[in-house]
Amino acid sequence: MKLAVVILNWNGWKDTLECVKSLLETNSFQKNIFILDNGSSDDSKMKIREFMSEQNLSTYYFNNENFNVNEMDITNDKPKIMLIESDVNFGFAIGNNFVVNKIKKDFEYILLLNNDTVVTENAIDNMLDFMDENINISAVTCDIRFYDDREKLWNAGGRLKWYGDRKYYTQKAIDRRIKNKEKYIDATFITGCALLIRVNLISVSNIFTERFFFGEEDFNFCRRMKRDKRKIGVVLDSVIYHKVSSSINKMSTNKHKFIIHFSNRIVDNREFYTKKYWLMWRLFYLALIFVKLVTSRFSFSESKKIIGQIQKYSLYESIGANVFKEIREANI
Repeated sequence: MKLAVVILNWNGWKDTLECVKSLLETNSFQKNIFILDNGSSDDSKMKIREFMSEQNLSTYYFNNENFNVNEMDITNDKPKIMLIESDVNFGFAIGNNFVVNKIKKDFEYILLLNNDTVVTENAIDNMLDFMDENINISAVTCDIRFYDDREKLWNAGGRLKWYGDRKYYTQKAIDRRIKNKEKYIDATFITGCALLIRVNLISVSNIFTERFFFGEEDFNFCRRMKRDKRKIGVVLDSVIYHKVSSSINKMSTNKHKFIIHFSNRIVDNREFYTKKYWLMWRLFYLALIFVKLVTSRFSFSESKKIIGQIQKYSLYESIGANVFKEIREANI
């Protein structure tokens, strides 16, 4: 089969169902949708099941222990939805890897799609057509606009920078290319919000590193793509709308989000630098973060506390579920 769409849900059934409806309303590509409920504590499982039962779909229900894609009937043309229910929250990386590793032998492409997105007509088809025509490209994202302000760019890729970070393409640059009828732009960074991957890319390893419970997976993915000399980019005639960071906003304050983000980034870059270079770079990067904090929204004393936490956690080998919980529950 050609395409599988993988969506993770965590206490966000309204967003998830709006996303799924937008996929079902498109008229072309064959729908094979896999929803992993990541240990929701609300009534997500019930609401998603109710929706599935009301549709003219081929529907399948599993828990994470008995999930088997071979039970999906591929002989009919109905849209197919599999709901996989987990009792625990795997997080973004492990959740996506779990589903992808179960299904990758049966599909040519896999689209990882945030549950708080809505796809437009032809968005998926345009991405698939581009990948079919450009076999040297390993993965693409698309033109992602804000859900509540649909002319405003949220993300359309960018470039990895020498100082261990990334810089997004600006709306001005993207809109100019679209006006010039360009359909694609090379990138060295693309977001995991809507990530279409050629399956032979993941024949051996996971899509995402599992060292991070939430965040950083797409940055690490792009660093590995660059290291391995694989091409990635952005399909500009494919548009989706994004509600932006619904999951992290449920869990963390701004201070906690800064600590998680920058601790992730420093830990992540250790994989790509020598130990000596990483230690020197870490000090440089911490100084950059401090300047950013002081010149944005935080006082000098608040910035010192945040930097102290980042210094602590950036020496960890990973920021898994337990460390993530420790950070977001810290009294800062």
